[in-house]
Amino acid sequence: MTLVLLGKPRLTLVQVSTQKGAYGQALRFGMPYQVKSLSPTRIEYRFLAKSVFGYLRWQERSFGRTDRQYFILQAARAGKPVVRVRGVYPGALLLLEARGALRVKRALHLIKALEAAGFAPEAVSPDYYRHCHNRIKMRDAIHAYTHAQHQAWLQKQRF
Repeated sequence: MTLVLLGKPRLTLVQVSTQKGAYGQALRFGMPYQVKSLSPTRIEYRFLAKSVFGYLRWQERSFGRTDRQYFILQAARAGKPVVRVRGVYPGALLLLEARGALRVKRALHLIKALEAAGFAPEAVSPDYYRHCHNRIKMRDAIHAYTHAQHQAWLQKQRF
């Protein structure tokens, strides 16, 4: 479901909690504006508009983890359409979505590769994540993120 945020810019809230043997959520990367501990198993992260973060969700059953989901999201500005993701309020721009064990594994390997190449995942171009989303969905090879692409993205941000 797509919503449009109206009015002044708001913070994007991400609630992370775990219950052993039942479910869990984790923030894989991102630079939150605020972090608030709600209980020993619940944390709330708040992101400013345009912040990029990775959000992992899973269900656990007696036979292992099921229903794995991984999202790379960008906190939206007011007036921009957002996608609702459980645990992310009021919603965010969807850059990458991976559902299922194999696709989530590919997406997490992508983040590890970016970090190994010296890139902070939250500073990578949103266009690159959209490219990766399409490649993961189509089970195609993902092109490596280059320093030239990153420099172009940084130049674009300056203007």
